[in-house]
Amino acid sequence: MQLAKDIATGKNGMEVMLNLLTSANYKWTDSPELLSALKSPLMRLCARYLLREKKRGKALDSVANFHLQNGAMVERINWMADQSEKGLSQSGGIMVNYVYRLENIEEYAQSYFSTGHINASHDLLTMLRREQEYMVLTQDRSII
Repeated sequence: MQLAKDIATGKNGMEVMLNLLTSANYKWTDSPELLSALKSPLMRLCARYLLREKKRGKALDSVANFHLQNGAMVERINWMADQSEKGLSQSGGIMVNYVYRLENIEEYAQSYFSTGHINASHDLLTMLRREQEYMVLTQDRSII
């Protein structure tokens, strides 16, 4: 974790993480220890971003919005799948798989169009539940 201290400072954990992820040359990707520590929280945050963060009732992410309007479901998010400079700067190396199931395309597109509902795999919904549980735990801790 010395690498994190060397390249990122901040007033709180979120600021440290932001500074770390946006640091020059993405040196954090060279540390197996940091990659392991960051994986779980970043994957949970990514699931939340893709499935819950919305603008005018639709997915905030433009790529997600495109696929969901066309009847896809969010199938999987992949840790460190794009380690190019662009991939690291845009998404911390995380990539998303969308699946089009012929028997569900019309239903999913209509549901998304009419209500903003985002269909997702069981694994992603589980990850989202973990993020919600974490948020409840951290809120409870700050009250004490």
